[in-house]
Amino acid sequence: MDQRNNRPPQPESDRGGRGAFESPAELGQFYERLAGLLRDSPVGIVGLDRERRVRYWSSSCQSILGYPAREVVGHLELDDFSGEALSLDEYTTAPPPTGHLLREGVFVHKDGSPRILQLIVLPVFIGADLHHEGFTVCLLDVTERREAEEALRRERNTLNLVLDTMGAGVALFDSRDRLQWANTTLANWFGGPDGRLKGLPCNEVFCCPNQRCDQCALEKVKSSETVQSSEIERTDDDGQWHCFHQLATPLELGRRQYLVLTLDVTEERRRKEQMRIVNDLARALTRSLDPHKVQHLVLTCVTAGHALGFNRAFLLLLDDETARLEGSMAVGPMSAQEANRIWEEVSRNVGGLEELLERGELADSDRELSEIIRSYSVRLDNESSILARSVRNMETVLVMEDDSAACKETELKELLGLREFVVSPLVAKGKAIGALVADNRFSGDPIRREQVQLLEEFAAQASLAIENALAYRRLRNKMQELEQTQDRLVEAERLASVGRMAAHLAHEIRNPLTTVGGFAKSIERNSEKPDIVRRNAAIIYREALRLENVLNDALDFSRPITIHKKNHQINDLLKDIASEYAEALEKRSITLRLDLDGNLPELHADKFQVKQVIINLIHNAFDALENSRNKFLLIGTSRTDDGVVISVCDSGQGMDEKTLKALFAPFFTTKKGGSGLGLAICRKIMIEHGGDISVDSTPGQGTDFHLLFRECGPSKKRTSSGQA
Repeated sequence: MDQRNNRPPQPESDRGGRGAFESPAELGQFYERLAGLLRDSPVGIVGLDRERRVRYWSSSCQSILGYPAREVVGHLELDDFSGEALSLDEYTTAPPPTGHLLREGVFVHKDGSPRILQLIVLPVFIGADLHHEGFTVCLLDVTERREAEEALRRERNTLNLVLDTMGAGVALFDSRDRLQWANTTLANWFGGPDGRLKGLPCNEVFCCPNQRCDQCALEKVKSSETVQSSEIERTDDDGQWHCFHQLATPLELGRRQYLVLTLDVTEERRRKEQMRIVNDLARALTRSLDPHKVQHLVLTCVTAGHALGFNRAFLLLLDDETARLEGSMAVGPMSAQEANRIWEEVSRNVGGLEELLERGELADSDRELSEIIRSYSVRLDNESSILARSVRNMETVLVMEDDSAACKETELKELLGLREFVVSPLVAKGKAIGALVADNRFSGDPIRREQVQLLEEFAAQASLAIENALAYRRLRNKMQELEQTQDRLVEAERLASVGRMAAHLAHEIRNPLTTVGGFAKSIERNSEKPDIVRRNAAIIYREALRLENVLNDALDFSRPITIHKKNHQINDLLKDIASEYAEALEKRSITLRLDLDGNLPELHADKFQVKQVIINLIHNAFDALENSRNKFLLIGTSRTDDGVVISVCDSGQGMDEKTLKALFAPFFTTKKGGSGLGLAICRKIMIEHGGDISVDSTPGQGTDFHLLFRECGPSKKRTSSGQA
C-alpha cells in the first residue's frame, strides 16, 4: 500500500498551542512513529481533516471495521460508518478545550454486523494562531465486552427477578460481616433501598442488635465453613411481628464472601403455634363432659388472642325436634371500651393454657352477650338466613360488610351488631349439630383467610366435644330416669314380696294354729285320758316347731346377710360335710362320691355361709332321690377361667322347664310343707360373695347345681381327691 496515500495532510508550520508542531515535517514524523507503534495494536488510528474526511486509516482499523485504507482514505467520513453523526464542533475553535473527547457509538462492519466502538477524539491545531487542522481519533472495539456486560446485566436482572418472585431475600457479606449486595426483597424487608444497607454490619442489616451472635447463621458458617441456619425475630415499625429463617454458605469469589438466603416464615410459625395451641385446647375439650363448660371452652378458644384471635364468638345449637338453630352461649366484650380494657389486661398478664382452661365461669359481659344470643332462633329451612344455609350445606361462609347476602341477615346483624363475620358449621359424625359465628367488631381487623381455615379445623374438633358432652347429658338423664324407674320397680317388687310373704306366712301359720287350736280343745275335753293328752300334746309341739321354722326362714330371707370372708381350703370343708352326713346318707342308701381338684386356690369366703348353701343343696338332693332306684350324689370341685366351681349333682327325678324358671323365686316350692325360701337364700348368699349359682336338670335324669366363686388366692399343691 502506498503509505503516502495513507498519511494525514501535512499541516503548515506553527509555534504554539496544544497539539501544535514546528513544521509539517515534524507532524509527519509524529504520525509515522505513531503508526509504527500502533500498527499491531488493537487500537485503530484515524486521521480526519477539517471537513472530517478520512486522511489516515491504520491497519488496525481494517481489523475493526473490515475496510482497507484504499477504500476509505479520501473517500469516506467517519460518520459514514455510524448510524449517527459525530458532533465535534466544540473542538474546532481555538483555544482548544482541555483534554480529549471520549464517546461510544455503534458502527457498522463491512459485513453488516454492528460493532460497538469506544472513541478517543483529539483535535489537531497548527500555527501560532492555533488554526484547527483536523482530528486524530483512536478506535477501540468493545463489542464483546459490552455484549458480555449486557448478558451479565440480563442474567443479574433475571436472577433478581427470580429471587424477588420466590419471596426470598438474598445478601452477600464480606469477611467482616458487612453487606456488599442485597436483592430488592431483602432491602424492602429490612430498611428500604439497597444503598441504605450497603456497608452495614449484619446485625444492623437484620435489625437484631440484641441477638446472640454465636447463634447467627453467618457467624456459625464462618467457624464451620459449611452451610448453617438460624432464625431471627423482629417487630417492624407498624408493630407487626415477623420471623425469618436464614441459610448461610461460604463463597470464594476472588476473596472470601458469604451468601445469606433469608426466608419469611412468619405465617408458618404463627400457624404452627396456633395449631399447637388449638390442638391442646381441643384435647382439653375431650377431658370434660359438662356441656356448659365445653361450650365455654370452645368459645374461649375462638376468642383467645394466642389461639384463633377473634373479638367475639357465638354458639348456636340445632334442635332436632323443632329443626331450628337456637342461640346457646357467647363470649366477648359488649363495647369498644370494655374490649380495650380486656386486651390491655391480657397484654399485661397473659395466662398460660392451663389458666385459660380453668376459666369455667362466664364473665359479666359474656353473660350479657349470651342472653342476647339466646333470644335468637332461626328455622333450618330459612332460605334467606346465612346461618341456616351454612348449617344445611355444612360449609363455612365468610360474610363481608358490603356482601349482598349479609343485607338479608338483618335481624342477626342488628341483634349482635355484626358487620364482617364468619359462620362455621358444627358437624359431628356426618350430622350438623349447630354453628359458630365469630367477628372482629371492636378491633376492626379484617378476617384473614388463615383465621377462617383455622376456625374450620377447630370447629371439626369442637363439634365432637360438644356432641359427646350433649350425648353424655342425654345418657345421664336417661340413667337418672332408669334409676328412678328401677327404684320404683324395686319398691314395687319389695311390696310384692312383702305381699307374697304375708300371704305365705298367713297360709303357713294358719294351718299350724288351726291344728294347735283343735288339739288343745281335744285335750281340754279329754283331760282325764292321758294317752290322748300325750298324743295331742306331741302334735301341738310338732306344729309349733314347724311354725318356728317358717318364721326363721322368713327372717333369714328378709334380713341382710352378714358376710365375714377369710381364706379357706374348700376341699377340707366339703370333706367335713361329707363326714357329718355319712350316717344320713347310709340311712337313705345314697352313694356319695367326692371328686375334688387338688390344685385349687383358697377361697376368700364366709365358711359358715358356704356350708349353709352346701347343706341346703344336699337336703334338696335327699328329697329328689327319695323315690329313685339308683341313689347317687356327687360333690366335686374344679377350676375355670372365672374362678372355682363347686358342683352338687344327684341322680334324682329332675325338674321340668317351668320349675327351673321359678326355682329361685321366694316362696316357690315343690315340697309338701316347704317354705320355698331355701334356694332363694342360697342365691342371696352367692350374690353377696360376688359369685353365682346355676342349675342344669333333665326330668328323670337328675339335677346339677354349680356354685361359682370368683375371689380366690394362689393355687395349692395338688393332693389326692377323696371318695365316700
